[in-house]
Order: sequence, then structure tokens, then C-alpha cells
Amino acid sequence: MSHLRYTAPLSVATVVSITAHVLVLSRMDPCFTPGEVSVCQSLSGLSISLFFISLFFVLISLFTLLGFLFRVWLVKGPAFAEFFSISLRQGLLLTFASVLCLFLLLFEVLTWWSGLLVVIVAFLLELYFATRP
Repeated sequence: MSHLRYTAPLSVATVVSITAHVLVLSRMDPCFTPGEVSVCQSLSGLSISLFFISLFFVLISLFTLLGFLFRVWLVKGPAFAEFFSISLRQGLLLTFASVLCLFLLLFEVLTWWSGLLVVIVAFLLELYFATRP
């Protein structure tokens, strides 16, 4: 069994999610009332939601694909299903940490220690799942 069984659908999902994210970035305006100021005064809930949803799918597919390909390259073994599940779990954790930090940045409450706390929680969750029998 080849690793292409896992990478082909994941590559297609990555390309589709990147395309959707680019469309959201280019077509949606997050400002209700763009004034003469360079920063909007009020944000559109729909465009911000679509931005975070499309970013979530881009990051999860990209992190999973990169993690899976790194494992296939590093360990020349036939355990592709195990590699995929580990990569998916780590991709999810990295995505949640990244999106949470961007969400905190949107509300202007992200500091270095809150970002570090998010990363530490993601690391501890991965450590928990990695050491489970």
C-alpha cells in the first residue's frame, strides 16, 4: 500500500481550502463602514467568521499533510494509517493554537505570555495523547 492513498485526497483538500481562503480574502470586506481611516471602525461578523473557518481548514490540511509527509520521509515504514492519525492529531492541535492566538490578536488581548500559555497547553495535550497506551 502506498502513501499516495493518503496524500492525494489530502493534497486536493489543501488546494481547495487554500482556494476558498484566497476567495474569502479577496472578495469579502470585513468593514461595515470604511471611513477615511485605514482601520475599520466596525467588523462584519460574516466575513470574520468565514475568514476563521477557511483559515482553520487551510491550516489543518496543511499541517496534517506536512506532518504526514515528514513522517513518511523520516521513517521508511508501512504504518501509513498510524502516521496519518498522529499527523491529523498534531495538525488539529497546531491549528487550534494558531487560530486561538489569531482570535486573541483580533480582540487585542494577545500578549507573549498568553500565546506561550496556548502553546504550552497544546504541547501538554500532545504529550498526554502521545503517552497514552
